[in-house]
Amino acid sequence: MSTATYVPSELDNPLLGLFFGEADMTDSSYTNITPWYVFCGQNIKGTPHMPAAHAGHDIKVITKAADICVLQEFKWEDYWKAMTAELPRDQWHMYPSREAGLANPVDGAQANLWRVDKFSVRNRSKEVLMPQEAGISETRWLRAVLLASKANPSLMAWYGTTHFVVGGDESKDEGKRKTILSRNIGRFDAFLSKLEQGGFPIIWELDANIHSNTNAFKEFDTVVRSHKGIYHGHQGVEYCVTFNNRFANVEVKKAWTIPTSELFTDHEGRLIQFRLTATSKTAIPNKEKANA
Repeated sequence: MSTATYVPSELDNPLLGLFFGEADMTDSSYTNITPWYVFCGQNIKGTPHMPAAHAGHDIKVITKAADICVLQEFKWEDYWKAMTAELPRDQWHMYPSREAGLANPVDGAQANLWRVDKFSVRNRSKEVLMPQEAGISETRWLRAVLLASKANPSLMAWYGTTHFVVGGDESKDEGKRKTILSRNIGRFDAFLSKLEQGGFPIIWELDANIHSNTNAFKEFDTVVRSHKGIYHGHQGVEYCVTFNNRFANVEVKKAWTIPTSELFTDHEGRLIQFRLTATSKTAIPNKEKANA
């Protein structure tokens, strides 16, 4: 559906997963299920800019609730300062790294966080969702991290996020934003296709800025369903979707939200409790390709 330009990340293998070997079913490290984890996606309002203490508060709330978090609009240096002060380095790792996020917070506006006692990183990937567009948006990214469960290192999944342009889904919206939104959907489609090549499932939350009663949603939903995506929980303009794959399925026990009454941002947090279950032989890395 898309011809988005491929932009490799620092640790990205164009044929993702091919550096993984097949598991020996008699190997003691092979297991067919992970513990239950919690994944959270959250837009922490960047426009208008909130006080850094408010951003720090919201980070504290969502990381208390979840083991893996993905963020949108986290684009200010003082937000990153608040987050790095709030989350000890020996407990939480980030993509981009703390140093990279502080140096270039706009590049880190779509960020991934995970608990180091529960996950180890195997790979990272990002591509440009949309280049900077004067009067519309700064550069935005598609970003994902491949994490292995430390309890069951044979089981891995991609966890990712992105943030589509606002104001392009309604019939009354200007044509330029509609065109950009359609391109966003196409690049999302292409990025999913690339991640799926490795055989690992995908857990994704995004601020799509798409209402469910619009033609833009039909276009978005066509992409999600073409990848056999499953929606979870409340749907407004933000969506949490899982994609099973060759090596494992994502089993979701429940989905819920963190209400805005508990946050300073004006976006609800979207959470799922999930575990990974092996489909057959599950890929085990020959060695870790990256350290978080």
